[in-house]
Amino acid sequence: MFLSHLSLTHFRNYAHLELDFSQPLTLMQGRNAQGKTNLLEAVYFLATSKPVHATTEREVVGWQAEDEPIPHCRVAATVQGHPDTGGRALDLEILLTPRGDGVNFKKQVKINGAPKRSLDLVGLMRAVLFLPEDIKLVDGSPGERRRYLDIALCQIDRTYCRELSAFQKVLTQRNSLLKTLREQNVSPGAPSTVAQLGFWDEQLIRHGS
Repeated sequence: MFLSHLSLTHFRNYAHLELDFSQPLTLMQGRNAQGKTNLLEAVYFLATSKPVHATTEREVVGWQAEDEPIPHCRVAATVQGHPDTGGRALDLEILLTPRGDGVNFKKQVKINGAPKRSLDLVGLMRAVLFLPEDIKLVDGSPGERRRYLDIALCQIDRTYCRELSAFQKVLTQRNSLLKTLREQNVSPGAPSTVAQLGFWDEQLIRHGS
């Protein structure tokens, strides 16, 4: 499969951009701070539904969006030759728009014009991104290596991606429960505590094995 078209609106330093790729191999060159990395991040955003250099999705919304009646950011692409579609083209889109509080942004995902979950996007356009900071894969913590492998595996195995997502949600719930019990000085041996932890432990085993 290969990327045949990329469309950006208010993504990072790109107010509007339309790019056609006629060949499976594309080489980009340009001066520093012109947006080469931002272009790669846009592709990776569509491939994984997560931005690269941002802790929140609001950070990828370009400053030019403030001039719009409704500030927004749109990243869209056409992918040709995906094996799961019999070679038919896929139109992928991520749209970020303000939430009611006017501060945070909500993410809307569409595949061929139909609303989908972020998880449904993963694996439809496979991409591997290697950045200078990825040297941490060699000398960094094991967590960095697990994260890198998780992202790669999610793009080729959708079942793994679903189980990983479920595992992370269960782990968050279990950790939240432990924090609450600690703050309330609840005995770890109390029957209700054992029952609650037992439930989340079973879920961790189910999704983590």
